[in-house]
Amino acid sequence: MRRIWMAGYLVAVIALPLGLGLFIGGLFMGHYSDEFGLLLNPLTPQGAVWLLIGLIALAAARRGRRRLNRLKDYGLRYDAEITNIRLWAMHIPARTAGAAAGRAECVYVNERGERCLVKSRAMMIGYGDSNATLGATVYVDRDDPARYEVEIFRKNSANFQVDRDYR
Repeated sequence: MRRIWMAGYLVAVIALPLGLGLFIGGLFMGHYSDEFGLLLNPLTPQGAVWLLIGLIALAAARRGRRRLNRLKDYGLRYDAEITNIRLWAMHIPARTAGAAAGRAECVYVNERGERCLVKSRAMMIGYGDSNATLGATVYVDRDDPARYEVEIFRKNSANFQVDRDYR
C-alpha cells in the first residue's frame, strides 16, 4: 500500500529551485552588469515570485500533512470507496510525466449508517490509476464531522515502473 502524494509538494519541488536560481542569477547579473541595477534586473523579481509560490505550496502541503497525522491519531477512521476521479485540465502546468493533479470523490458510511460524500485534497494521480487500483481512507474529527482528511493510496503498486516516494 503506497500513499499518493499531495500536489503541493510537487509545486514546491519545482518552484523553489527555479525561484532560487532566477533570484541568484538576477542578483549576479545585476551586480556585474552596467545595464541594470542590482534589484532592477528582470530575473530578480521573477525569482522572488517563484520562491514565494514554492514556499506557499510547501506550507500548504505541510499543513495538510500535519492535519492528516493529527486526525489519524485522534479522529475516526473509515474505509471509503472512490466514486469519481477528477483530473484537472491538462493544459495546467501541474502535469508531469505519467501523472496529473486531481481530486478523488469518495463515499463512506459513518457509524449512524449514513453515506457521506467527501473530496480529497489535490493529489498527483497517475494516468493508469482508476477507481479499481486506488483505495481511500477517511479520517474524521470526533467533535466536528465537517473536518476530515482523505488519504488516497494504491492498492497494488506492482504495475508501476517508478516506485519512489517524493513526499
